[in-house]
Amino acid sequence: MRNLKNYFFYGAIIVSLTILMAACSSGGGGEEGTITLIQPVIESAPVSARNVGEKKSDESLKRKIELPLIMWDAWEAKRYGVAGGIDSAGYFKPSVKADFCAVRGDGTPLEVGTKVQVLEHAACLYSIQFIEGQKAPQYMIGMSKIRVVETGQEGWVFSPAVNKFNEPTE
Repeated sequence: MRNLKNYFFYGAIIVSLTILMAACSSGGGGEEGTITLIQPVIESAPVSARNVGEKKSDESLKRKIELPLIMWDAWEAKRYGVAGGIDSAGYFKPSVKADFCAVRGDGTPLEVGTKVQVLEHAACLYSIQFIEGQKAPQYMIGMSKIRVVETGQEGWVFSPAVNKFNEPTE
């Protein structure tokens, strides 16, 4: 009798997970899977030494950084040190190694409101943009592969540009 209960319990879990995955999966293609690009913006709030253990940021230092809305053909995976980071256990470390999506060059500028399909998201949590003759800015964001609906052109953009949960700021 106990084996029968376990059978029904695990069967119910498998059926529930299957239904959940089917409901959450993105549709095939066409207009159903399209979103409009927004201006990629991130909020930066450095963690000060007095509240590192609490993992809180200093609200008085919070600022918005507007990122370029640019598409690159490709990115390369790089591992760089991030100065003054918090490790996975929540402790402050003077330097932490992190995986970056590194992009080079100017890329192709895009317009806010362009209709795109999101094809995939890169595994990196940080991005770095190498611009000749300038310091390479590092961002705590990933990259997303998109296809421009109008032209069919594919490439990579900073992930906040395809965040469908943010309303476009004007």
